[in-house]
Amino acid sequence: MSKQKNKKVQHNPAMPKTDVEFAHTGLEKVALKAQERQHNK
Repeated sequence: MSKQKNKKVQHNPAMPKTDVEFAHTGLEKVALKAQERQHNK
């Protein structure tokens, strides 16, 4: 499974190259959405 994931990442230059980077960007997006929700309330 991890090998397939790595191939997909390599084909898409816009995506982060490592799982760690991918996890960090995902967490940042989640955090930003959470902040937006708090501001909207």
